Amino acid sequence: MNCTRCGYLLFGLRENRCPECGAAFQTTDYAFPSGAVQFVCKGCGQAYLGADSFGLPFPRKFRCVQCHEVLDAADMMVRPIREGVTGEALRYGTPWDHLGRSRFAAAFVSSLTQLSTEGADFFRRAHLLDRGSAVTFGVWAAGVAGAFWLAVIAGVDALYRLSWWRPLPGMSWWWSIIVGGAAYLIGAALWMHLYAAVMWVVLRASGERRADFDSLVQVVAFATAVWPAMILPLVGVPWYVMLVATGLRSALEVSRGRAMIAAVFPLLLAANVVLAWLLL
Repeated sequence: MNCTRCGYLLFGLRENRCPECGAAFQTTDYAFPSGAVQFVCKGCGQAYLGADSFGLPFPRKFRCVQCHEVLDAADMMVRPIREGVTGEALRYGTPWDHLGRSRFAAAFVSSLTQLSTEGADFFRRAHLLDRGSAVTFGVWAAGVAGAFWLAVIAGVDALYRLSWWRPLPGMSWWWSIIVGGAAYLIGAALWMHLYAAVMWVVLRASGERRADFDSLVQVVAFATAVWPAMILPLVGVPWYVMLVATGLRSALEVSRGRAMIAAVFPLLLAANVVLAWLLL
């Protein structure tokens, strides 16, 4: 039973966090030989045998016979009772971490889906080791969002004959799409880094030292998965902020309060800059 990020041995830990790299884990993320390990109540020390097909207790949640606390196998301490016992990681990384093992489209769609529906679980298992890969995901997600926005706006324009669409001055429609699209994607990548830079300053000012700039960029890049919802700002903006904050908490172990402040502050700053520019 080794940490999926750094390989540290996780048997016998009272806290479900790797002492070497700080990565959080759940014991039910691993499978063991049936009857080879015990799951120990952290309150009273009562041990339970993992005897189902995954070597885990069944049911996963139950009441301790000794102290009567409700136990969850995912949070219990694991202790081997045989020599040489290992635990096989059942959920190792994210679909995007496994990009080399699957097709691009499958990894991308699966990552979009997980980030939209199970963001905390995605970030808990994310490796956050490759900023370039995460930014690539973010740029593709931004492209999907942009295409969605354009399709909706074009539909409204055609339905109500609003005639909003105009090519860029001195350019044909095709060149307008190419130049505008390239500028938008470059802007999206720059935004990921700017957002992360402001969060880094906010977190450092609050005394948080564990969140490095590269990891913050990756959290913001993966949160781009929910940009399509920005077509409805009252839905999309809070969802985006919450997903960034979830990434800070689940992947980087930032406290809830600091994560929310760090996620909200860059957007407030950006909104004030835009407002000042419009007023001037």
